[in-house]
Amino acid sequence: MAKKVINCPNGHGKMLIKKSTKRMKFRGVDINFQAEHYMCPVCSLEAGSIEQTSATQRAISDAYRKAVKLLTGKEIREGRKK
Repeated sequence: MAKKVINCPNGHGKMLIKKSTKRMKFRGVDINFQAEHYMCPVCSLEAGSIEQTSATQRAISDAYRKAVKLLTGKEIREGRKK
């Protein structure tokens, strides 16, 4: 994934890429997932590129599937290859 330079919309300059563990309730189930996003070191505003947002959606989906004992996207693809 190509890294872009994103500036803080609040005028604080360049935002840095940060990876973090997020927690949320999805379809009534508490899940934890990894997310990558841009963050302003001054005001802590978070923003994401289209690619990061897509990866976050996959991470949420896989975390939910694991929590309710379903196959993850990767496990489904591996099963199809077999």
